[in-house]
This record gives sequence, structure tokens and C-alpha cells, in this order.
Amino acid sequence: MTFYEKRKFKRVKGVLKTICLIGEAGNPVEFFADSENLSEGGIRIISDQELAPDTQLALVLWLPGHEEELSLSGKVIYTNRSEERNSFFETGIQFLFLSDKNKTAIQEYVTGNGS
Repeated sequence: MTFYEKRKFKRVKGVLKTICLIGEAGNPVEFFADSENLSEGGIRIISDQELAPDTQLALVLWLPGHEEELSLSGKVIYTNRSEERNSFFETGIQFLFLSDKNKTAIQEYVTGNGS
């Protein structure tokens, strides 16, 4: 049996501290997460929050080698209970919009040119 990679973008594994914000702009709920992997198309995080598919959220993360934080917006694609950490969830998030600056920073990090 042959398997084909369906992902559009190269991913890099690594833990990045991430702040996530959901809810109304004036009163968002903030929680912290660790990333599992990152690509130009999205990020997979581990957190104690079970997020429903299609939930939109804001993310703030810091890439090694970059002085400024990245402010991103995304949409939850899936959430699964973590097999390794029972009280946590693995959540796949698709980025909704990337500024040119954020896109370049992620591309550099993924290809190893930014850290």
C-alpha cells in the first residue's frame, strides 16, 4: 500500500510556547498551549482546552531567532484527546490569514533559516 503526503506545506516539529485567545474581542478567554508542529498552513497545539471544530481563535507565538511575537488568526480543524497526556487535547489549527511578515518568519523557521 502506498501513502501520499496530503499536506501542502512543510512542517517542523518543536515546542513553541503559544498564547491562545477565544471568544469576544472585548472579553477573550486566554489559555496557554505548547505547539507540536508548525507550518505555513497551520499549527498543532497541546492544551487542556477541548475546542470544537470551526472555533476561531487568535494565537500569539514566539519563534526562536525572531525578536517579535507573531500574532495569528486561525480556525480549529480537529481536536483529539492526547494519547500521551490524558487530560490534554491535540488541536489542529488552520491559519486564516498570514501577513507577509508572519509568512516569511514561519517559512524561515520551517526551513531552518530563521533560528
